[in-house]
Amino acid sequence: PYAPFISSHLFERELLLMRKLTVTETFRYLTAERQAVYAPSLRLQGKWLAQMGFTAGCQVQIEGQHGEMTIRVIQGGEQA
Repeated sequence: PYAPFISSHLFERELLLMRKLTVTETFRYLTAERQAVYAPSLRLQGKWLAQMGFTAGCQVQIEGQHGEMTIRVIQGGEQA
């Protein structure tokens, strides 16, 4: 479940939602030597995405660095 909390430094008491997920491995392909190749995977799904503005069909921009990732909705080809 998500943990809602109010951040005092945001405008208009914007509700923030926090999710804790587990990074799993997803099968990608078999090599010529029949060795399985896996890749790290995150699965994001649920009504909480819509509550955060991520509705079906919207495009997103993902930025990141070691140990951190930011996902933003893109509107009209521009970053929201």
